[in-house]
Amino acid sequence: MSKHDDQEIEQFLEEVFSENYEHLHAETGRGITPAMRQLAWEHVRAYWRKMRSVAEKVTETEVRLSLPSQTSPSGKQFTIEGVVDVVREGDETIIYDLKTHNPDIVMINKEAYAGQLNVYAHIWQKLRGNTPDDIAIIATEPPAEVRKALQDNDIDALKRKMAKWDPVVRLNFDQSAVDKCVSHFGQIVDNIENRRFVPPSPKELGKTKPGQKAPFGTAVCRHCDARFSCRSYEKYMASKGRKRTEVIVHDESELETEREDFLETMVDAETGV
Repeated sequence: MSKHDDQEIEQFLEEVFSENYEHLHAETGRGITPAMRQLAWEHVRAYWRKMRSVAEKVTETEVRLSLPSQTSPSGKQFTIEGVVDVVREGDETIIYDLKTHNPDIVMINKEAYAGQLNVYAHIWQKLRGNTPDDIAIIATEPPAEVRKALQDNDIDALKRKMAKWDPVVRLNFDQSAVDKCVSHFGQIVDNIENRRFVPPSPKELGKTKPGQKAPFGTAVCRHCDARFSCRSYEKYMASKGRKRTEVIVHDESELETEREDFLETMVDAETGV
């Protein structure tokens, strides 16, 4: 395929990306800063460039898998559902699960990801009558050096960094992992049904998990809509000398842009523009 064709595909992807963003913007009334929007597009473009060869081989996309009639430890019935992409080449079948995560984090926490994907492979085996030859996570987040090369339009650096980037993390099918994961889902069902919503302790929020660059309370909790009514988060923030309603923003101008974008979003949502 020619360079011209490549440019046309990327132009099409950018148009679709913009359309999806505008749709979500109008539907939810929530927006992001222009800088974050551009970063998101660079994320998509880098992923396409790296995974194009796999994407072109996918024979079934967004395959919905369902494992009904499961029983929780307390006897409650539940169903496990998931969506995967499938590649079939000759007699070989590969199941991919896409995650918007960093591949290094997936590699460090393989066991946490393997359970869910093993359940999907198990369902596939039950429904289709054959065991997948391979299962893998596709961690779509590009490394920082790839994003920088894209933003700088540094072609030589981009080629070098893209060559080192491997978003595909292959896992092994393990039946015992299936049983363990289904059991874990059952425990979660019981917790939800019995309204047991206990957050991690402030001490746990202060720990930095493998693969993370910041403590759990900073890396994860700041994205949680329930954080302002969470006592653990309040105590965690207090231990850092901050109120729980504080938002840490390193660039004041970026905060002002976010405010303006939020106000514009709310006006659009109210007026239907």
